[in-house]
Amino acid sequence: MKKIHKLAIVAAAAGGLLLSVTPASATPGPPSGYGFDGKADLVVAGGSDTTYRAMVGLTDLYNSSPGCTVSTAVGPDLNKCVYSANAGDPEDKNSQGNYDRDTVAQANPTGSGAGVASMNGFTGTAGSIAYAGSSGNVDFARSSGGPKTTGGNNSTGNELDSDTFWGYSQDGIEVMGFEARGTQLNSAAALTPSDLYKIWNCDYTRWSDVPTLGITLNSATDGPIVPWGLNSSSGTYGTFNTYLRTNGGAGATWTVNGQGCDRFLGTGSSTAPFENDIKPLFNNVGAGISTDANSTNNPNNWIWFGSYGELSTFNYKSNYQYPIGTGNTWNATPAAINGVLPSSSRILANTYPIGRTLYHVTKNTDADCPGSTGSGVACNFTANPGPTLPSGTGTDLNVTGASTGKGGAVREFTRWLCRSGTAAQSIDPYTGKNYSGEITGAINSAGFTVVPAALRTAGSACAVKS
Repeated sequence: MKKIHKLAIVAAAAGGLLLSVTPASATPGPPSGYGFDGKADLVVAGGSDTTYRAMVGLTDLYNSSPGCTVSTAVGPDLNKCVYSANAGDPEDKNSQGNYDRDTVAQANPTGSGAGVASMNGFTGTAGSIAYAGSSGNVDFARSSGGPKTTGGNNSTGNELDSDTFWGYSQDGIEVMGFEARGTQLNSAAALTPSDLYKIWNCDYTRWSDVPTLGITLNSATDGPIVPWGLNSSSGTYGTFNTYLRTNGGAGATWTVNGQGCDRFLGTGSSTAPFENDIKPLFNNVGAGISTDANSTNNPNNWIWFGSYGELSTFNYKSNYQYPIGTGNTWNATPAAINGVLPSSSRILANTYPIGRTLYHVTKNTDADCPGSTGSGVACNFTANPGPTLPSGTGTDLNVTGASTGKGGAVREFTRWLCRSGTAAQSIDPYTGKNYSGEITGAINSAGFTVVPAALRTAGSACAVKS
């Protein structure tokens, strides 16, 4: 990277005048080899609903991490870095935090696919995607599903041609039932991938059709199966479709929203509910909610899917009193898939059948990984170390990409998120704790785990696809 030389500036006490100072001990300027340029930028992420809460926690940590001393004089230089007379001081040269004092923001969720498309400025066949910023595009994306190599949200259809997917946490997709049915599905080796496909394909229309449940036709515990659809822009939707195509017998273009028995909030899939919150389902049916065993409006007959991490962590998303004030609380309970229930330990061990990695997505021109010379070529951090750490005892994670502006800001947030180990991270000035542990804490508090060690790209804390 070309080093950027700047005059050091300080705010004069009287009148806010700026005087140039060139220290003798070191060349003033931002750390070399990074995307910092001494100016604070605002970058916005958009997309996934599932990862929204986790990313809000992570970006909050990053925004307040150590950085340069800034000018507080009102005017064009407000919040720009001011290089002290001792430009080698760790406070002014710390490359392990948010040196430029950039602001990283998270836009309202619209779904993983919409976020990636918006980042790439891609309208495709879905029409114009207006999102955030004057151009309608976000600067990077949140995704709860992996990259699409065909039919993707960019000009070639292969998202790896233009984007890098940085997997920073792990989740599982739970299939859920409600009330007594949920308890039944939770306690048995109830559902196989083939069963799930046949449910959403309308082959199984009554609960007595599911062989492992042992329900007698037209008995008191039987009833019509009501599979709910899901927002088709979500990574959860894409991951579940892929799972059933790979394991359940579904065809290559089959979707859970494409069958006649699938239920939506309106008359078609354009009104499919967002994942991870049962309230819209109950609010939609409203006064029509029934306790009749043969009614499609009886929640005991419903089945749906969403993020185990979110639904198990934020109880108001999976336990809802409706009508409010009546004391009638409806509960969503995860089903066993091939006899395995979702849990944080199984997701971390990668033994739950419908596990998935959650991604931070960047344009290759902003943040990429070394060794990735073409679409689908593996990253190689180990053989391509980054800049020397301020301590002088090691090298930083090598994230390549933009050296200034918004692209540089995205690059450095990405590096911070995917560094491995305490030595590569700085100390939180608010808590005195290393950011390595605090990143794990933010991921855990949103209901997810860190990426299992076996899935990480060597030399980083992330599972990187580029």
